[in-house]
Amino acid sequence: MKKNIILAGEKVVLRSISEEDVTQRYLDFLNDKVVTKFLDVGRKEHSIDELKSYVKEKISKEDCVFLAIIDKKSGMHIGNVKMEPIDYDNRKAEIGIMVGDQNFWGKGYGTEAMRIAVNFCFQDLDLERVTLGVIADNITAIKAYKKVGFVQEGVFREDVIRDGEKYDRIFMGLLRKEFHFKGG
Repeated sequence: MKKNIILAGEKVVLRSISEEDVTQRYLDFLNDKVVTKFLDVGRKEHSIDELKSYVKEKISKEDCVFLAIIDKKSGMHIGNVKMEPIDYDNRKAEIGIMVGDQNFWGKGYGTEAMRIAVNFCFQDLDLERVTLGVIADNITAIKAYKKVGFVQEGVFREDVIRDGEKYDRIFMGLLRKEFHFKGG
């Protein structure tokens, strides 16, 4: 079921990521310190071979759905959404998003992608709960998550260190019964 996913919104299409998506453009997202400032992936420089291995591993896992975010107008790969781990027994998943192309920041692309992905979790995967962690200083992401319906459930103080700075990590959750899909 999860191998050929295509989910369309107004601005974006989410589709199953493939090894063909591993390009220099994608690698540049991961190695851009501005893009990855608040992401776990931003701790080191990545190579194309590492990225290929990572994508290959994720698409083979049963407890992972990994989707490319594609701009509908240009057809460009602008980021990713990943649900992992998916706990089918307890009907929950952790979700993460990266909009790697900064030209698409602040324009609702990430919010729409997250809304579509969460709807997929509840409708197609039949989950009851979706969670995420976000660095407290990532105000833009927190606002987007709240627009989708996520609520803060807890804080791990000084949980993340980036460039010698300590940051709190906020944990947010969304229950199926709280989610209201508003289209793409």
